[in-house]
Amino acid sequence: MSRKTWLIVLPTMVVLSVGAMLAFRQSPRVVVPEQSFSFGSTSEGEIVEHEFKLHNAGHSVLRILGVWGSCGCTTIMRSAASIVPGADGSIVVRYDSEGHFGPIDDYIHIATNDPNHPSLDLMLTGFVNKRLRK
Repeated sequence: MSRKTWLIVLPTMVVLSVGAMLAFRQSPRVVVPEQSFSFGSTSEGEIVEHEFKLHNAGHSVLRILGVWGSCGCTTIMRSAASIVPGADGSIVVRYDSEGHFGPIDDYIHIATNDPNHPSLDLMLTGFVNKRLRK
């Protein structure tokens, strides 16, 4: 490249890089202290509930864009769709073991606007003892 081209390209690259770094520093940052929970053992037909905590350690609003489970046996409730910087939120998972038995591995998928973690997977595990039928 010619010297004239470099004089245009180099400052443009610097401005774009600084802008990207500033945008990244100002982004939300989701922190999930517990990404997996084992409920141990339960009996078929029982309902198990667990609350996963979320924290926004970033500098802009964390948005929970979507939450869904890998099984229709799970009901998922989020405390809020947006979490301000420094604040906490939660995802409450309610597992209905009716009709299920044996080892359970249920995933909870979360979509966020965190550029480092646009999607997260939480896990609910345990064992469901089969109900004895008469």
